[in-house]
Amino acid sequence: MKLIVNADDFGLSSAVNEAIMRAFEMGIIDRTSAIANAPYFADACQLAIEKGFENRVGVHFNILEGRAISSKIADIHPFHSKGGMFTYQRNAKLFLSRREMEAISAECDDQIRRFHDHGLYPTRFDSHEHVHTEWFIFRAIEPVLRKYGFLSVRISQNIGEFSFGNKAYKGIFNYYLKRRKWNCEAFSGEYRAFVRLKAFSNMTNGTAEVVVHPTLSSRGVVIDAASGEELAPQIKNLRGLNQSYGQPF
Repeated sequence: MKLIVNADDFGLSSAVNEAIMRAFEMGIIDRTSAIANAPYFADACQLAIEKGFENRVGVHFNILEGRAISSKIADIHPFHSKGGMFTYQRNAKLFLSRREMEAISAECDDQIRRFHDHGLYPTRFDSHEHVHTEWFIFRAIEPVLRKYGFLSVRISQNIGEFSFGNKAYKGIFNYYLKRRKWNCEAFSGEYRAFVRLKAFSNMTNGTAEVVVHPTLSSRGVVIDAASGEELAPQIKNLRGLNQSYGQPF
């Protein structure tokens, strides 16, 4: 099983940007994905170009936090508030109107163009809190991804503990991605889920994406924002577990 470690939230803060840069230098991560409407996005793009990892930056689509880029979505409830901030919560709506889908499509288009404006041309796509895996949201943005030549989309995470209904939906969504010829990893999940579930014992081939959220501790150590654990030994342990099952990484 080949492991790819992806760092989400590039551009979220100066601490996150610094942590991701160090994680690349330390060999902890293989790639990252950036948030176009994040406050430190421009700094993230400049850092990626200066450090030579601009080709390893993907889009981390975001309609859950911060301000919209597109005016089309700015006044549409429940996505945006009158105060100008995103207010959407995951799975808040099971169905979307054509107007809502067009607004999401416009926002996705504008977020991708912001990458281009800063000299980055990503072909890999994921999203903040996996919002792109909601059915109508993905149907709204899929034509945009085709338009800009994207090749890869993150699957709905399938490494973790899920209800029967959630697991069934994930299977359907991921099958749709496969049928639509998107280049996807076979498995995806947070790094702690891979360890807790001893996931590698049931994997025989393909690629697994391990998702991390690097930031800096108060002591300047690269940690995972979700767990507070120092990231380097955790990823080393994960790669060791993968090797112990006789799989290359």
